[in-house]
Amino acid sequence: MATAAVKDSKSLNVLLIGNNPTEMGSIYDLLKKVKKREMIADMAVDLKKIFLRIAKFRPNFILVDDGLTRMEIKKLIGELRGNKETENIPVAVLKSSNYSETLNDGVSDFILKEGLSSENLYHSIRNSISLHRTYRYLNVTYKRRAKQLSAFFRKNMGL
Repeated sequence: MATAAVKDSKSLNVLLIGNNPTEMGSIYDLLKKVKKREMIADMAVDLKKIFLRIAKFRPNFILVDDGLTRMEIKKLIGELRGNKETENIPVAVLKSSNYSETLNDGVSDFILKEGLSSENLYHSIRNSISLHRTYRYLNVTYKRRAKQLSAFFRKNMGL
């Protein structure tokens, strides 16, 4: 499986991860109503088999429901970011409340479930993808520039 980074392709493969099939079904239905481009959605409820699901479905965006425990989400995000096949897939967390504690490491964005429509879900996903791309670009550029600056100082300052 190639590294799944979001390109400007015709379809957007969105994987929903959570433990509440009813709530996930509602989000799934919203994704199916998006008319701007082809959206292919799938759901995963078994966290132990998530990487098998990802290998089969090949998502280029992942939505994680905050119905999972904080530790489950943290572990899942860590595993996604630590896996070469999934490290570049943007991940957003669907939040029930704007007041609950959030996780930031490895998450591109947070999407509030309240009042969610297919149109604003689509725009939230597109924004999450843009944020993820920008973060990756800045991270790579920073690392490259830091190495160049270090080499410059070693060469010119005798460090």
